[in-house]
Amino acid sequence: MDPVRRCNLIAFMARLTALGVCDSGLSSLAIPTFKEAFEVERPPIDEDASSNLEPLIILVPECIEWIQHCGHKLLTLATMNHTLLGSFRDKRDAELKTSPLASNEGLSLDR
Repeated sequence: MDPVRRCNLIAFMARLTALGVCDSGLSSLAIPTFKEAFEVERPPIDEDASSNLEPLIILVPECIEWIQHCGHKLLTLATMNHTLLGSFRDKRDAELKTSPLASNEGLSLDR
Protein backbone atom coordinates (compact mmCIF):
# COMPACT_ATOMS: atom_id res chain seq x y z
CA MET A 1 0.00 0.00 0.00
CA ASP A 2 1.38 3.39 -0.88
CA PRO A 3 2.36 5.69 2.05
CA VAL A 4 -0.48 8.19 1.56
CA ARG A 5 -3.19 5.53 1.60
CA ARG A 6 -1.58 3.80 4.58
CA CYS A 7 -1.44 7.09 6.47
CA ASN A 8 -5.13 7.69 5.68
CA LEU A 9 -5.99 4.20 6.92
CA ILE A 10 -4.07 4.82 10.14
CA ALA A 11 -5.88 8.13 10.63
CA PHE A 12 -9.19 6.29 10.25
CA MET A 13 -8.16 3.57 12.73
CA ALA A 14 -6.92 6.22 15.16
CA ARG A 15 -10.26 8.03 14.99
CA LEU A 16 -12.08 4.75 15.69
CA THR A 17 -9.75 4.13 18.63
CA ALA A 18 -10.49 7.60 19.99
CA LEU A 19 -14.20 6.75 19.89
CA GLY A 20 -13.58 3.52 21.81
CA VAL A 21 -14.26 1.12 18.96
CA CYS A 22 -12.37 -2.14 19.56
CA ASP A 23 -9.86 -0.75 22.07
CA SER A 24 -7.80 -3.94 22.27
CA GLY A 25 -7.42 -4.45 18.55
CA LEU A 26 -6.97 -0.98 17.16
CA SER A 27 -4.96 0.62 19.95
CA SER A 28 -2.46 -2.24 19.87
CA LEU A 29 -1.66 -1.42 16.25
CA ALA A 30 -0.12 1.88 17.34
CA ILE A 31 2.59 0.18 19.40
CA PRO A 32 4.39 -1.56 16.51
CA THR A 33 4.19 1.66 14.50
CA PHE A 34 5.93 3.61 17.28
CA LYS A 35 8.42 0.79 17.82
CA GLU A 36 9.36 0.65 14.14
CA ALA A 37 9.70 4.42 13.89
CA PHE A 38 11.60 5.15 17.09
CA GLU A 39 13.42 1.98 18.16
CA VAL A 40 14.83 0.59 14.93
CA GLU A 41 17.82 2.26 13.34
CA ARG A 42 16.86 3.25 9.82
CA PRO A 43 17.65 5.93 7.25
CA PRO A 44 15.67 9.18 7.45
CA ILE A 45 14.95 9.04 3.73
CA ASP A 46 15.05 6.22 1.18
CA GLU A 47 18.77 6.41 0.36
CA ASP A 48 19.34 2.69 -0.07
CA ALA A 49 16.81 1.07 -2.40
CA SER A 50 18.07 -2.41 -1.44
CA SER A 51 17.19 -1.90 2.24
CA ASN A 52 14.11 -3.69 3.60
CA LEU A 53 13.55 -0.93 6.15
CA GLU A 54 11.04 1.79 5.46
CA PRO A 55 12.53 5.27 5.87
CA LEU A 56 11.51 7.55 8.72
CA ILE A 57 9.93 9.95 6.26
CA ILE A 58 7.16 7.34 5.82
CA LEU A 59 6.82 6.14 9.44
CA VAL A 60 6.83 9.44 11.33
CA PRO A 61 3.64 10.77 9.65
CA GLU A 62 1.90 7.53 10.68
CA CYS A 63 2.94 8.11 14.30
CA ILE A 64 1.69 11.68 14.05
CA GLU A 65 -1.73 10.41 12.94
CA TRP A 66 -1.95 8.10 15.95
CA ILE A 67 -0.94 10.86 18.37
CA GLN A 68 -3.05 13.57 16.75
CA HIS A 69 -6.28 11.58 16.63
CA CYS A 70 -6.10 9.31 19.67
CA GLY A 71 -3.06 10.22 21.75
CA HIS A 72 -5.30 10.91 24.73
CA LYS A 73 -6.94 7.49 24.35
CA LEU A 74 -3.58 5.70 24.11
CA LEU A 75 -2.38 7.52 27.23
CA THR A 76 -5.59 6.62 29.08
CA LEU A 77 -5.26 2.95 28.13
CA ALA A 78 -1.60 2.95 29.19
CA THR A 79 -2.36 4.48 32.59
CA MET A 80 -5.10 1.89 33.13
CA ASN A 81 -2.55 -0.90 32.44
CA HIS A 82 -4.52 -1.92 29.38
CA THR A 83 -3.27 -5.20 27.94
CA LEU A 84 -3.81 -6.96 24.67
CA LEU A 85 -6.31 -9.78 24.67
CA GLY A 86 -6.15 -13.41 23.55
CA SER A 87 -4.33 -14.67 20.51
CA PHE A 88 -3.76 -11.15 19.23
CA ARG A 89 -1.43 -10.62 22.19
CA ASP A 90 0.42 -13.85 21.42
CA LYS A 91 1.06 -12.76 17.83
CA ARG A 92 2.41 -9.39 18.96
CA ASP A 93 4.64 -10.71 21.79
CA ALA A 94 7.49 -11.49 19.41
CA GLU A 95 7.28 -8.02 17.88
CA LEU A 96 7.25 -6.22 21.21
CA LYS A 97 10.61 -7.45 22.48
CA THR A 98 12.97 -4.68 23.48
CA SER A 99 14.94 -3.60 20.44
CA PRO A 100 18.75 -3.37 20.46
CA LEU A 101 18.54 0.41 20.14
CA ALA A 102 16.33 0.67 23.24
CA SER A 103 18.48 -1.85 25.15
CA ASN A 104 21.59 0.19 24.43
CA GLU A 105 19.86 3.16 26.06
CA GLY A 106 18.99 1.12 29.16
CA LEU A 107 15.27 0.77 28.39
CA SER A 108 13.32 -2.43 28.94
CA LEU A 109 9.76 -3.74 28.95
CA ASP A 110 10.10 -4.84 32.60
CA ARG A 111 8.40 -2.24 34.74
